[in-house]
Amino acid sequence: PVFNSILDGIRRNEIELLFETANIIKLSAEGFWEFTENSSINLLMGTNIAMLDYQSNVVPYMPKIFSTLSYRIKFIEKASSEIGISYNSSRYADKNNKNELNSYFNLFAKHYMQKAAAIHYTSKIEKEESEQILKHKNSFVIPNGIDISSIALSGKGKAPVTDKKYLLILGRIHRIKGFDLLLPAFANIIKKFKDLILVIAGDDKSPYAQEVRKMIEDPPRRTGIKISKNIIFTGQVTGDDKWALYKNALMFVLPSYSENFGMSVVEAMACGCPVVISDKVGIYKEVADNNAGVIANTTVESVEEGILKLLNDEKLRETISHNGKAMVEKFYDIDKVAAQMIEQYTLLI
Repeated sequence: PVFNSILDGIRRNEIELLFETANIIKLSAEGFWEFTENSSINLLMGTNIAMLDYQSNVVPYMPKIFSTLSYRIKFIEKASSEIGISYNSSRYADKNNKNELNSYFNLFAKHYMQKAAAIHYTSKIEKEESEQILKHKNSFVIPNGIDISSIALSGKGKAPVTDKKYLLILGRIHRIKGFDLLLPAFANIIKKFKDLILVIAGDDKSPYAQEVRKMIEDPPRRTGIKISKNIIFTGQVTGDDKWALYKNALMFVLPSYSENFGMSVVEAMACGCPVVISDKVGIYKEVADNNAGVIANTTVESVEEGILKLLNDEKLRETISHNGKAMVEKFYDIDKVAAQMIEQYTLLI
């Protein structure tokens, strides 16, 4: 059965899975795994909510999650000496919260992670960067998975959000996503591609979304071009509406300053949507190795160059679209990912 719940303000779609041992776990679409309270196996997999809040730079809300944190640590403490925990690293910390993040890690997370029998990472770069700090003796990389079969049928028959060609950025509207890079780059691009649209899909009522709107309304300093008529905000999208956005987009762009994995990138590739991503997205090395996308640096010039590279080359878009879908089928199919998880945790048990 599928059901909804809210954890610390984050809405989750959860699916109950039944293991051969008859222990039920809840798999959240947001990446949280946790055994139900009546489970006989004390195991916690997934992102610690406190680490997620720090990754999102929600430092002022730290006190309100202590109760959740202590509850989860009880599970981790019982499990970690025998099995293992997953670690969702925070690779981005601005000057305002870097010290707090380090303090939290040293005070809470480091102790429990070092006690774990193994640590699960979702990308190579996450493992490489995290191991510089953790130096854990045993770890493995298994990516997040996606249900390819359902995506193939999703979004069909949905009218496009615009009849013009558009670029898409979808997800949280947050400063970490690189809007300060994308918007000036887009302003330069529409000097030539005057009818091109940028679709921004996400919660457009959030505080940072208002900053993004201000950036759009105020002519970018470098160009002096007002781009508001070329921008469409959709608000938060789910289900067929989301998949239709991917499938009808000219390309998906994610110039993030940090992504431990990059689930939206996998979703875009699964839909055959070519991607332009920064070299701070967790799976950028895998994307580059499979020629499944264009990789940019976190500069306006590099993001612009990456987008133009695809805009000006239809054959390259087709190649990257094909390679992206093949990459998802090979590495991120949920059945294959689930089999890897069962194998790894069987070895640990």
